[in-house]
Amino acid sequence: MKKFLRITLLILLFFVSISTEGFSADFRLNRVLDGDTFEVIAANGKKIQIDLAGIDAPEMPGGKKKKSQPFSQKALKALSEMIVDKFFSYRACSRMANNRILAVVYSEEKNVNLELLKAGLAEVYRGELPHDFDIEPYKAAEREAKKADQGIWSLGSVYISPKTWRRANQNSF
Repeated sequence: MKKFLRITLLILLFFVSISTEGFSADFRLNRVLDGDTFEVIAANGKKIQIDLAGIDAPEMPGGKKKKSQPFSQKALKALSEMIVDKFFSYRACSRMANNRILAVVYSEEKNVNLELLKAGLAEVYRGELPHDFDIEPYKAAEREAKKADQGIWSLGSVYISPKTWRRANQNSF
């Protein structure tokens, strides 16, 4: 019963924090997909994918025998620990195709996106960002993680950016 109440409160808090345009206030966390993506199901049954803005986490394998990047499982675990059975909210930065939202997620008064960078479990996103997105705190968090050899940065010269890895391993998805 306690877990049910926590999940229900989590769901309500999550949707209270987003724009109501086109979304129902009822949803449930469906699953964490990887270190920078999770999925919720709205009351109308639609699956909505939330992508963490400003970061790019190591890639997970696309199947049982597919390759994954080092630290992909740790990034998945860290994101899960920050949002599963926790009160969290997000600020939508933009909407994307296929019921996807680019967002900054907050849990326990912390910016989850920044926490993943600080832990060295993601890098700053190297693509186009929403025009009003302040990337500077993200760059600072990445610099600190690099300096401390945290997570992916402990790999040194063998580290490969998720963007580069996706291009080289397109058959792994």
